[in-house]
Amino acid sequence: MESVGGDCLELDQGCMAGNETLLHEVAPRLLGWYARAKRDLPWRRTRDPYRIWVAEVMLQQARAETVIPYCHRFLKGFPTSPKARRT
Repeated sequence: MESVGGDCLELDQGCMAGNETLLHEVAPRLLGWYARAKRDLPWRRTRDPYRIWVAEVMLQQARAETVIPYCHRFLKGFPTSPKARRT
């Protein structure tokens, strides 16, 4: 496991051992904040990998509020992946 300044880069079982403060105090607070502050974004309401991937690619180049209308238009024109359309 790689570490930076003694902190693990990944939160797995090996990293959590000895970090009870992180596990029991910080993680629940962070999850609570996310539950209160998260934005309702269309790609969070689907489990379709294609739709999520399209949004992720667009989000690499633009802000979420800009991506939303473009993503809707793109997915309206291309509702499935090209490979799925061929089969």
